[in-house]
Amino acid sequence: MANKRIVLIDGSWLIFRAYFAIPANFTTAAGLPTNAIYGFAMMFRKLLSGAQPDFGAVVFDTPGRTVREEKFPAYKAQRPSVKHELKVQIPWIHKLVEAHNFPLVTLPGYEADDVIATLANQALAAGCDVVIISGDKDLAQLVSDRVRMIDTLRDVTYDPDVVRKKWGVPPVQIPDLLAIMGDKVDNIPGVPGVGQKGAAGLLTRFGSLQGIYDNIAELKGKQRQSFEENREQAFLSRELTELDLAVPVAQGFAELKVVPVLQESLNELYRELEFYSLLSRDAAGQEEVLAERDVPIVRDAATLTERLAAIDGPRALVPLFDRRMPSALTGQLVGLAVATSEESFYLALPDALTASPLFAPLARYLEDSAKPKWVHDLKSFWVLLQNDGIELAGVVTDTMLASFLVEPTKIIPHRLDQLGKEYLHRTIPQEKTLLGSGKDEKPFREIDPAMASSYAGLRAEMIAQLAPILSQKVAERNLDEQLTRDMQLSRVLGRMERTGILVDRDDLQRLGVEFAAQRDAYAASIYEMAGHPFNIGSTKQLSDVLFEELGLPVIKRTKTGYSTNQEVLERLAKEHPIADTIVKYRALAKLINTYTDVLQREVNPQTGRIHATFNQTVGASGRLISTDPDLQRTPIKTPDGKRIRQAFVPRPGCKLISADWSQIELRVLAHFSKDPLLLKAFKEEIDVHRLTASQLFGCAPEEVSPTQRNV
Repeated sequence: MANKRIVLIDGSWLIFRAYFAIPANFTTAAGLPTNAIYGFAMMFRKLLSGAQPDFGAVVFDTPGRTVREEKFPAYKAQRPSVKHELKVQIPWIHKLVEAHNFPLVTLPGYEADDVIATLANQALAAGCDVVIISGDKDLAQLVSDRVRMIDTLRDVTYDPDVVRKKWGVPPVQIPDLLAIMGDKVDNIPGVPGVGQKGAAGLLTRFGSLQGIYDNIAELKGKQRQSFEENREQAFLSRELTELDLAVPVAQGFAELKVVPVLQESLNELYRELEFYSLLSRDAAGQEEVLAERDVPIVRDAATLTERLAAIDGPRALVPLFDRRMPSALTGQLVGLAVATSEESFYLALPDALTASPLFAPLARYLEDSAKPKWVHDLKSFWVLLQNDGIELAGVVTDTMLASFLVEPTKIIPHRLDQLGKEYLHRTIPQEKTLLGSGKDEKPFREIDPAMASSYAGLRAEMIAQLAPILSQKVAERNLDEQLTRDMQLSRVLGRMERTGILVDRDDLQRLGVEFAAQRDAYAASIYEMAGHPFNIGSTKQLSDVLFEELGLPVIKRTKTGYSTNQEVLERLAKEHPIADTIVKYRALAKLINTYTDVLQREVNPQTGRIHATFNQTVGASGRLISTDPDLQRTPIKTPDGKRIRQAFVPRPGCKLISADWSQIELRVLAHFSKDPLLLKAFKEEIDVHRLTASQLFGCAPEEVSPTQRNV
């Protein structure tokens, strides 16, 4: 079985990590706690995303007394009993493993560690390499040249060298180490007064616990006394810490072949647990979730008028629209879901909405400020409706903005599915469930209306459930006025997106050609110094040239080889001119790829402008973030960066004005901290950075150099 591999997963270890990684209030609609199940599903899914092993097993502990407890009743006695909220989830986690068609192993009376040790021993005897998924130090004793232990949570792979570095002894001495130092987690007593460092030192000198007692005369003082008085306890601890390599497992190593996942049964379990976001992308698994819902579809003006007239109180709205760009600026409204927390209906809209009988009653409702509405992402909705000349009014809550005000950093960027998990403990199907992704992505207009109505209705109902919860949290924090201002700002940003900024596309094109010529000249110089052409963008090829062919000193290593990052190249510039030329090459390549080329593509051919999206709920500090494209990072300090900015131009007869409230964050800091130096700087209009540098470097403000000021 040369080159074959078995993956042994410490299921109990994974369960507890999952349980504490996901919020405890994660439940199904029926009230089943699912935080451990969901966390385990996510971790297990990640483990199986790589190359499939030939053999494998998830090994779990079982309830009841174990062999070690029979030998030492106090073993793990201090551990609290498993909470009911976790205990009820364990059978479901077993079902999850079985639904993956992955071998599951338990053995009453024995711990998972001993079962893993036995299976690993069998695999080694059959010539198979072993990978253990766990962070349990007890299992570190199994690590060898053919056994690796991977702690997936800390992203650490333990080989013999890493084990020695972490615990101070090789894997074979781990049982002796734990026997001497004891283990509070498992209630193993050890030898009192001897810690990890002392135990590792003794094992280095004497080789084993038995070796220490064979040479106990060499120990001194209290250390010798402790070993002498606790001999029986020390050897009992040694028995408790050594793993059993031959427990009577029912399934032998050869029976643990890994076979493909049963996706259909796995999807069925995910639906039962309401893990919609984990469903496979295939139509059957995802669409059944939506097909089970029956959301009424309205297609005629009379029914729509009747439905809207019957609305009493706020309703949640979810638009479905097709678009040619990431924002809603070019969007065409396909449908609209209107919902309470319990029911919804879906309005299917024609291509030519403004010429349709549906337009008048729909526009009247959307523009009526007396009809309260809940939405998620007011700005995008407002921008979308502007395409049909509708002025959205009556929005009392934007759940996206409300969530950002309540918990700015917790679930950035505050998508609806994130809010559902956080506040309702529900998951909802993603947009790609219906539309697909990449080359296979379809427009909403081509989707079965029944599926579209179910999708939009489900989202609208979620908004209706979220709005009261978030409104209450906003009120508790006295943020109602701030939410109102943020929703007003949404419309301002929406107008900015629709207006866009004018760009001299010809100037950008000329600049791109100019930059490309400079870049190519740098490339030619690099090839000349290297002695041959190569792919400068390839880290592997570049590192071969720098460190193998030119013999430059290695500054920094990575997992895959030698680093060629900016810091490394700047240090290598002192050794060889090729490094400085590569830095200049990369700077120009970035300007071309990130700015001149991208900005040209982003220009709307109809308006001649770039219509970026301004995000209110992405920056943790509350700052606006510009995307599609990111205009904020357009360079300004270098001459090349300034040339790029010159391509942004005003329309004829107008000027562009740059307004900057200098050091606004420092002014706020001065106000709240009352720091005398900061207050002095702003009151006397002193350069605050120069003043700070003078304090930092211990010199007068007028003696501060430009470099010191930048620091």
